[in-house]
Amino acid sequence: MSKSIHLALGIHNHQPVGNFPEIFEMAYKKSYLPFVELLMSYPQIKVSLHYTGPLWDYFFEKHPEFIEKLKALVQSGQVEMMSGAYYEPILPNIPDRDKIEQIQWMNDVIRNNTGYEPNGMWLAERVWEPHLCEPVAMAGMKYSVLDESHFKYSGVPGDGIFGYYISEDDGYPLNLFPISYDLRHLIPFHEPHETIDFLESRATESGERLATFADDGEKFGVWPGTYKTAYEDKWLERFFDLLLDNSSWIKLITFSEYMKKYPPVDKVYLTCASYFEMMEWALPANTAKAFKKIQKEIKQSGKWEEYEPFLQGGFWRNFLRKYPESNNMQKRALMVSNKVHCMKGKETGRARNELWKCQCNCAYWHGVFGGLYLPHLRSAVYHHLIKAESLADLNRSKGKPYANIDICDYDCDSYDEVMLSTDSLGLIFRPGKGGRLFELDYKPAAVNLMNTMTRREEAYHDEVREAVKKHGNHDEGLVSIHEMIRVKEADLDQHLVYDWYDRASLLDHFITPETTIEEFRKCSYSEQGDFIDQPFSMNARKKKGGLALELKRAGGVWQEEEFLPLTIEKTVTLQDDRSKIVVDYVLTNPGDKELDTIHGMEWNFSFLSGKEDGFKVEGQILENRKIEGISSIEYVKNFSLTDTLRKLRIEFEMSVPSRLWKFPLETVSQSESGFERTFQQCVLLLLNRVKLSPGKQLKFNMKITVNPLEDDDSSVSIVPETEVTEAKAA
Repeated sequence: MSKSIHLALGIHNHQPVGNFPEIFEMAYKKSYLPFVELLMSYPQIKVSLHYTGPLWDYFFEKHPEFIEKLKALVQSGQVEMMSGAYYEPILPNIPDRDKIEQIQWMNDVIRNNTGYEPNGMWLAERVWEPHLCEPVAMAGMKYSVLDESHFKYSGVPGDGIFGYYISEDDGYPLNLFPISYDLRHLIPFHEPHETIDFLESRATESGERLATFADDGEKFGVWPGTYKTAYEDKWLERFFDLLLDNSSWIKLITFSEYMKKYPPVDKVYLTCASYFEMMEWALPANTAKAFKKIQKEIKQSGKWEEYEPFLQGGFWRNFLRKYPESNNMQKRALMVSNKVHCMKGKETGRARNELWKCQCNCAYWHGVFGGLYLPHLRSAVYHHLIKAESLADLNRSKGKPYANIDICDYDCDSYDEVMLSTDSLGLIFRPGKGGRLFELDYKPAAVNLMNTMTRREEAYHDEVREAVKKHGNHDEGLVSIHEMIRVKEADLDQHLVYDWYDRASLLDHFITPETTIEEFRKCSYSEQGDFIDQPFSMNARKKKGGLALELKRAGGVWQEEEFLPLTIEKTVTLQDDRSKIVVDYVLTNPGDKELDTIHGMEWNFSFLSGKEDGFKVEGQILENRKIEGISSIEYVKNFSLTDTLRKLRIEFEMSVPSRLWKFPLETVSQSESGFERTFQQCVLLLLNRVKLSPGKQLKFNMKITVNPLEDDDSSVSIVPETEVTEAKAA
């Protein structure tokens, strides 16, 4: 044929920091290794490859022979290595200094291990903001790849996506290649000849056009059903054969080679964007539902291609608003980055490595992949964040024990946070929102014991209800991961429960005597007080032997049809020589009527597995000792929760006997394999009757101690919940 076209194949491979080792190994055996071995048997197929830092670390440790294969492919001229920020952060999510240093670190790793000098990079989740031109160019990059939707949103016509464009910010230029939406959805979900047909329809007489395919390597072996398709059914082999059979008019080329051969199509200034699905996921639940409804109506009208460039969806940073848990991790990471970059001395490099690991993007958002809803990914973020911060704090104190109080609005929500920190523990409070404790870092194990989630409505929860009702639990053949609807439990819709407040600790509830544990668990009870999300005054101070935070609110409680005044004073003391927290309560009735109510103090503790037999109450024999068990126990003074996965025990001591309600908090979310229920945390509610005459007070306290487990102190068997995985964000 007289017409021809260039084709650039870009393959991006990633596993999150903190993913299970067996998932790394599974992905290696089912995707990374077979793809490269097949590539080596087709020396005429040119590909641009990108592997993120967690994978490079894995190859160094487990499969150094794989790096030798990459080196051989590079030296043969068959492969161009693409750089990127080493631990795959969303670039707008981190400071410019960390952007540049992570990219430069990846450049060094690629150069030192393959001999290739990278000049292009993969942009995590293709999250683009115009200012990125400057730090990316400063890191030595000449190009990146973005979805064609980025270009359409900025006015580039559909037939203008073949080639590349030049952009700039503050005089720093960067070339940008549009990724074909059609190729992303054809490969490997349709027969190989359909991709050839698509390329033929876009070929031209001049042959200068470039069609870009750049997508996840995990779709060749890791995504559900794709190993059979790619290798057992030989999809990739048949695709490569067709490319070679049509090599007279399909010219395989790398991005760098194409830039040397052809100039950019034009200059472009792109709006803030990501791929289409990501921008839908970033919308609040109700807005996302409306957005999907509009999409459906336009598609039914036959005007989708005409209207699509004007349907942009949301903005990635709105995940920080949609999920306070994400915002807290991101703002904490910014704080720790500031601390780390003030360090001097030999530990600086180690601290920066820990910092960069905590910036890995996957736990900061949620879409078709588990992401934020996967406890082990959030736990990994906090693990490395706490390690980096501990190194920075010790550097600042010159290696001596320290006890610090910091007060600032670090999460930028207009309310000051109070941070109490010693060598052993770090506590963060929000006085302006219920005087709540929402982070408890146990530094010897680098664990945030309150890495918890709140149950919220998701736009796809209606699909869960429909899937349970109509489809049950079955597959419908190989489809794109964005089109899968699969439930893992027949009654999954019964677990769609939403919290009316953000789950945290040191929360003060007031309930009626008729309230049941089931009503409280499902948030269907009636809250009688006004303390959960209202402001407390605060006074943080150093005291002999420790740090103290005094919290006070003059609020009230509904009693029958009257709102009676009640003042709560709670003082949290952090001892600077032990991993112990003391909470002293004073409840005062300042009114002129007797107050008779039930006070509940809520605590939320995160565990990687709820299957542990780690619950113990002193003096009582329990039928169910599992962390995820539901319990209502009278007359509790001393109890403990044991986390053998992280080798620590949390011990509780009450000054007065209390009724204890304990239950699991579980979320329903979607993942690459369908809809699933995930254990997030253990909820504790310590209940006491409060009967106060006018002017009277009730005083009580509790002590919480965190201790490491001794080597022989593990008496429970653990079944890691490895079914909940994160394969790779699209």
